[in-house]
Amino acid sequence: MIPTARYGQGQTRNNRAIGAGEGAIKDVVFAIGLLLAFEGLLFAAFPSVMRRAMEEAAQMSEQVMRLVGVGSAILGIALLWAVRMWLA
Repeated sequence: MIPTARYGQGQTRNNRAIGAGEGAIKDVVFAIGLLLAFEGLLFAAFPSVMRRAMEEAAQMSEQVMRLVGVGSAILGIALLWAVRMWLA
């Protein structure tokens, strides 16, 4: 016999969304971990390319860096949302 559980408001059977913001927090932590792993692999595999990219980024104006940062943030949030909707 398989034990069953009752699910309250905000809970799902597979525990994807328990509570109001718990799923979002898990998504953000997962995304940061994935970003760090990917970035670490890039630095390990291509150190000279990454050094050159960092030097070029240091030469950018603050306005360009802000624009790239906002664009990256919007793209990242949209990607997280799309993946979450697709997997839900």
